[in-house]
Amino acid sequence: MTSQLPHLKIIGSLLIGFSICLALAASNSRAQNVAPVRNESSQTVTPTPSPDPSVQLKLDDLQRQDEKLNKAPKDFWDKLSAISGLLSGSVVALIGIIVTFKLTERRRKTDEQQKDREVTVLQVQTVQSFMPQLQSGNDVQIESALAAIKALGNSTLAENLARLYGQGGKSFLSRVASSSDDKSAKRAQDLLDRMFTVSLKGVAPNLNDLVLSVDAVRTFGDLTTQVFWGLKNAVPAFTYEKEWILRDTANGKLFLKLRNEASEKIARDSRTLQQAGINPGMTLEAIPMDKANLNLET
Repeated sequence: MTSQLPHLKIIGSLLIGFSICLALAASNSRAQNVAPVRNESSQTVTPTPSPDPSVQLKLDDLQRQDEKLNKAPKDFWDKLSAISGLLSGSVVALIGIIVTFKLTERRRKTDEQQKDREVTVLQVQTVQSFMPQLQSGNDVQIESALAAIKALGNSTLAENLARLYGQGGKSFLSRVASSSDDKSAKRAQDLLDRMFTVSLKGVAPNLNDLVLSVDAVRTFGDLTTQVFWGLKNAVPAFTYEKEWILRDTANGKLFLKLRNEASEKIARDSRTLQQAGINPGMTLEAIPMDKANLNLET
């Protein structure tokens, strides 16, 4: 027992020393955590460090990247909504332009139609006023009437009427063709070049020649009908190739009516003048059948 005392004293001394060390360490820690008391009389100011500019730039760049990543991408409907305002304005403007154009075009056509109707009425009234002279059968009166219609500002009407009024119309066109008005002269010459003549003197010596336009006579049947009316009852109706016939004065060719395979005459000869062999510039003559030296079965 007595031998263990020194050991116990040593251990106790160690524990007491260790406790003192712990107490001193705790006391130093508290002393460091206590803020130093500033001496108001001291004029020394600790400077605040300034931020680094490169760090701030990096922070700003990171913030922008974060906002870009967090920003949701636009889908089709977002894009459509963004451009819908522009598209709607463009569509409305386009519709306005189209509607305006349509209304303007319709108004222009209406005005043109109204003007054409007025011109037609004036032309009809003009022709009516000169109809007695045109139907007189007198070539001088016909030419004078056509010249008056032209002088009233209806040149085209007068030239078109000239195709229907025989030698008087031809004389009028010949005078216009030699005028100084190049446009009217050319048109008149073109009409003259489309004409042909039918002499009636072989059947009715007192009648003037017919001057016709290939454009005014559609078929060979129309030609024989028009020549019959021009003969003024000098021959009976429906007697072509019985009482009279047309012949080419240049070569003596007779113009027979169209026939079928059995050589029977067709009731209505619908051949064009060109198909029948009649061309502009030709001169035909109406002659009695007894001068035709041709025997045709009826």
